[in-house]
Amino acid sequence: MPSCKVYGTKPGTGPGQLTAQAALDSINGLNPTWGVTLNYNQGLTEATYVTNAAGVGTAALETAVQNEFVATGYDVIAW
Repeated sequence: MPSCKVYGTKPGTGPGQLTAQAALDSINGLNPTWGVTLNYNQGLTEATYVTNAAGVGTAALETAVQNEFVATGYDVIAW
């Protein structure tokens, strides 16, 4: 199951929950068959996006997430 985390350089400096949710809505709007879900850690301001859709690779999810956070300064890592 491909996963992708967005976070700041230290705890509390990542995306806000509304920003993370807006990115999720956009990703699912552009890729409706992926069924991406969001796990948000408010204490660390980390957003983790996950999909169980067949045929969606880690690189594809990472690209979709990176496109939502371009020029924000957040780190994006996929696994």
